[in-house]
Amino acid sequence: MSDGPHKSLPLRHGYQRVAAWAFKPAFSVNQIGEAAEVALLRDVAIEVAPTLKQIVAIADEQDLLSLASSMNAELDRLRVDPAVDTLAASAVEGAQMALKEGYRGIVALEKGLAAAMSERLAANGRAMEEHYLVKLGPGACQQMRRRINDAIGHMNSNGAFDRMAKSILGDRSISVSRTPTVYDGVDQGVAF
Repeated sequence: MSDGPHKSLPLRHGYQRVAAWAFKPAFSVNQIGEAAEVALLRDVAIEVAPTLKQIVAIADEQDLLSLASSMNAELDRLRVDPAVDTLAASAVEGAQMALKEGYRGIVALEKGLAAAMSERLAANGRAMEEHYLVKLGPGACQQMRRRINDAIGHMNSNGAFDRMAKSILGDRSISVSRTPTVYDGVDQGVAF
């Protein structure tokens, strides 16, 4: 007997936890967001960390005398590099869009990284929906869609993606969830 459809979900372990928590009404949207933070930070460690110094170096070179177009060209070369993982390439693309919106330097990179993490969670949320549709039917799929969208909306409204981006880029005054909170007692469980 299986522990649930999240066990066979073809995503990294952190997203299996997000799926399991999103499917169970006992977990709040805040808790789903906390699990999503952990999963996203793991993705960043795997996919963005190897090229983060390069990306930051390009953004740091941006000063008042240099042109945004030169930074954009350097970011474009990095984005199309086949050695760059998809999340890092998405962050670079987001930084390029932020440059076009008028942001500069590290702030543009923060915006790009936050957008890339939001997009990654949305894409993995769609994969969870499809998986639950196949395993449990349309009702489970609709529940998963609603809960994941609620979690993403909650994370956007409380600035979780921006906070994670600042933390990844070295802001030590920002706290992020590196591990989800474990509730091991009845008194720590769901509020009635």
